[in-house]
Amino acid sequence: MEEKLSYIESLNLASYSVRNNDLISALKICKSYSIEEVDDQRLNFIYAAILNQLGMYEEAIKLYHSIIDNGYKNDLIYFQLGVAYFFNDNYDQAQKFWINSPYFKKFFLALNLVKEKSYKEAITTLSSFINENKDYVDVNLDAKQLIQVIKLKVSDEDDDKYFNNEESSKSIDITNNDDFKEKDEELKSQNLNSSTHHDVASILSIYTDK
Repeated sequence: MEEKLSYIESLNLASYSVRNNDLISALKICKSYSIEEVDDQRLNFIYAAILNQLGMYEEAIKLYHSIIDNGYKNDLIYFQLGVAYFFNDNYDQAQKFWINSPYFKKFFLALNLVKEKSYKEAITTLSSFINENKDYVDVNLDAKQLIQVIKLKVSDEDDDKYFNNEESSKSIDITNNDDFKEKDEELKSQNLNSSTHHDVASILSIYTDK
């Protein structure tokens, strides 16, 4: 009979699997323990973060609340719970839990700036967060990833301004101009690629508790 992994073995293996992008193995490990089975909620914390990655925000929210109800509370879990609410389009609830997570103030301020399409301000805010964040360094990877997604939005916004410029449109025949056709094809390709992203990055790294 195959012996069940110990909790610590499962925790370390789940973390290893996530960091190697093997979410299937990580999920199987996380589901091998119920939330009531252990006092330590770190494995369930990883489980909830995976659900966030998969876009299963309602399920993640329920699990985060269960973890909190079991006495596991810190800045990071309130931050991630707020993120789950944010991407589930419940901004009021996100703000409610982010109040309990002041350490990440600039990160969720940047998310709100992106929602308002203030992309360049969001990049500045995230860059400031990265420079200041020393306690949760893995989150800086998420911030950098988010900056890359925002830059796609800035690029799209600048291209829109180019095409909406009345003086430019008066000076060219867009039906026969080869440069316009080439630019149009380039933009179509850009928009196709960027449309696979959320307005803000929905995939967050898995963090270990400090």
